[in-house]
Amino acid sequence: MHRSLNAGTHDEDPDQAITSRGFKHHIALALIERGCTWRQAHKAVDLFFQSIKMALRRHETVDLPFGTFSVIPVPQRRQRRWRFGQPQLVFRNRFRVVFTPRDLD
Repeated sequence: MHRSLNAGTHDEDPDQAITSRGFKHHIALALIERGCTWRQAHKAVDLFFQSIKMALRRHETVDLPFGTFSVIPVPQRRQRRWRFGQPQLVFRNRFRVVFTPRDLD
């Protein structure tokens, strides 16, 4: 049986192609169907997700039509672990990103 190296070709299982390519590729394909070139679509998708990441790094709330991303502080707790025969202090991440879905009805 012939196996293609490119995911999403006509000789592969379509469900397998979704997991191997990722969801950003499928969003870009929707933009391509609406008239964008391949390069424009992928740049737009990358820019969209990059802008969300940068806003969350600045601890801003990101409102989208389907929900809200926000950054909340996490209470700090010291944890100890042993490494190389010596105790080592380990701290958790100080902040966590939380997604709150919006009711779409």
